[in-house]
Amino acid sequence: MHLAVIGGGAASVALLDALARSLAPGHRLRGVTVFDDSAQLWTGRPFQPDLTAVRVNLPPRQMSVRHDDATHFEQWLLRRPGLSPDDYRDKDLGQPLVPRGIYGEYLAQCARQASTSCADGA
Repeated sequence: MHLAVIGGGAASVALLDALARSLAPGHRLRGVTVFDDSAQLWTGRPFQPDLTAVRVNLPPRQMSVRHDDATHFEQWLLRRPGLSPDDYRDKDLGQPLVPRGIYGEYLAQCARQASTSCADGA
């Protein structure tokens, strides 16, 4: 099967991740084609690298690409060298609000892993 996806933003990353996790072992896709005219595949304009002062507007537990794992993004942050979610703790919310570019890195990595998993049948 070949999959065509319209749009290459955060929702498409979540779709690919869910598909990769739902494929039976040994099953794979013959290919994935993403139709998106943006130069920033997976991150779009909102989550590309720019100033670290530009932050996401929700804490990590509300930014996961996995609907059934609210800690996925948070765990990704904890595994990222040189970064702690506490580095970006918002004093008013008492929770971290990370730079949008870091969330974009998360989206891109999730998309790469899902695409590889779908192609390999892992």
